[in-house]
Amino acid sequence: MQTVGILGGLGPLAGAHFYRRLVELTPAESDEDHIPVILVSHPDVPSRIHHLSGTGPSPVPKLTELCRQLEQLGARIIAVPSTTTSIYQAELSLEVNVPIISLIDEVTRVIATDGCTTESGMSERGTTERGTTERGTSERGISDRGTSDRGTSDRGTRIGIMGTTPTRTFAVYESAFARHGIQPLYPDDASQSDIMDVIRAVKGSQQYGSQGADGRPRGIASLAELAREVTAIASRPWAQTLDGILLGCTELPVLFPTPDALAAFPPKLKVFSSTDILATAVVRAACGSTYERTR
Repeated sequence: MQTVGILGGLGPLAGAHFYRRLVELTPAESDEDHIPVILVSHPDVPSRIHHLSGTGPSPVPKLTELCRQLEQLGARIIAVPSTTTSIYQAELSLEVNVPIISLIDEVTRVIATDGCTTESGMSERGTTERGTTERGTSERGISDRGTSDRGTSDRGTRIGIMGTTPTRTFAVYESAFARHGIQPLYPDDASQSDIMDVIRAVKGSQQYGSQGADGRPRGIASLAELAREVTAIASRPWAQTLDGILLGCTELPVLFPTPDALAAFPPKLKVFSSTDILATAVVRAACGSTYERTR
């Protein structure tokens, strides 16, 4: 079993949630069966969103320092649970001698395999049979919802991407999706603005339920309230022709900590968690044959 290095803090709650899901998705029967993990959480990494928007310094030097630190501490696999930070992965991979598992490639592979598409991008009828790890979530990090027979189509599977604005601006998924005939679609401007508000709230934690100096509640009342906002956005007109939704920014799966929570999305949509997909890929890479024997 190989030691995993997690580059957390991007943001902190998303990194903590990724570690939790890594543990939950590991085929372990006791403490000794779990994956050795080194978690480095440095929230002082310059904002990727600000840098990509042209308003802040590059995060690459700090990210490089942290990846090297993980390697020096013994990590043999590195996971970066942040879609926006994946924009810098090619640069970071040149600076370390251990693999950084690609969140983008893993998400694309899972959607291509479980998202009713073939290599040519043709939609398949129904779904393939697959094992489950817990309460309705497939081992690849998707919900077993929204899998009704939609027939065939030459338009490819239409996946709505809920993520940061730079994810769209820099076409993070376009190249990988195109190789599998997957069509990425994005929210309208107003909905995207609302998604960014949710992401910022999770990053800031907003001291949920706390009171201001005037005694009145301040910030977001709860993570549950944010989750309701996300599912409401997924019910707006921009999403009406979608086959599935990708919770691309890793702040968003924080709001749906169990597979049961995904039931709040419109029933016709298959929901993909970038966090669960990456965690499953890391478990597979770290456990190797042990993981395969438990499938």
